[in-house]
Amino acid sequence: MSTSLLDRLEAARRQRFVGRSTERALFQSALTTTEPPFSVLYLFGAGGVGKTTLLREFAHLATQAGARTVQLDARNIEAAPDLFLTALERALAVPAGQTLLDFLAAQTSHLVLLIDTIELLTPIDGWLRDDFLPQLPSHVLVVMAGRNPPAPAWRIDPGWQTMMRMLPLHNLNSQETRDFLLRRQIPATEHEAVLNFTHGHPLALSLVADGYAQLPGVRFQPEHAPDVIKTLLVHLGVSKTVNQ
Repeated sequence: MSTSLLDRLEAARRQRFVGRSTERALFQSALTTTEPPFSVLYLFGAGGVGKTTLLREFAHLATQAGARTVQLDARNIEAAPDLFLTALERALAVPAGQTLLDFLAAQTSHLVLLIDTIELLTPIDGWLRDDFLPQLPSHVLVVMAGRNPPAPAWRIDPGWQTMMRMLPLHNLNSQETRDFLLRRQIPATEHEAVLNFTHGHPLALSLVADGYAQLPGVRFQPEHAPDVIKTLLVHLGVSKTVNQ
């Protein structure tokens, strides 16, 4: 049976995935128990730190565990309750005439809802927290990813203190960075220079590795990598600095 381009893309992404063992273990702990220790996992970190990559890994782990996964990106959803529900119903293929909650309640296996760029849904944050999420069945696990930590209202609520886990995402450590570079076939002689330049920032590492793939054998010199720096600045939301 031939594989699709999507299958090949996902296989390539998984082959290059490194680290995040703590995050993966925490996520799996909510999939492998009858009574999940939490219902919402909220991961946050700076732009380019690997949130979307980790969500893809979560989707893969969930599929391996026999759970259904649904992925939403808030960049494609207007921040309004009805439009959010419509997007979710479409992603789940809820049959006409059946409500979303009835459909979810009828599911017999774990369902994982992954929401990326959650900061764009700030206008409906209160609705998500107080109205939508509390109505979900216990077999639904929600993972939200964004640049900012959850609002104080989440953290001071005794219920959400129990049912939500906050997961700050940081750069890869030194060993994880070296593992990544080895997988990208970057010579060990270049690792120290790349590590000193990127400090384990996943997007920076990926950009450097791509540049090296185009010019193999060239020694890495940060001062000769303006495209890497420009891309990072744009991704981090400080693109104005590039043109000054």
